[in-house]
Amino acid sequence: KPMHNPEKVIGMNGYTKTAVHDSGSVQVGSELYSARSEKEIPAGKWVVVIGRRGFTLLIEEDKKPRR
Repeated sequence: KPMHNPEKVIGMNGYTKTAVHDSGSVQVGSELYSARSEKEIPAGKWVVVIGRRGFTLLIEEDKKPRR
């Protein structure tokens, strides 16, 4: 049984470790996940997890301002 449950990360914030579109990597908490997005998101951007497909997270850029 995996230690992390991808369902629990839906709605959480993370940031892109690589550029993400058809594929890429996103850090959410202490875990690194495969991710994909509708629009290209550059590396180093804050994102929000909007869903998942298997072990791949579906993300979009988080537009909320950060301090």
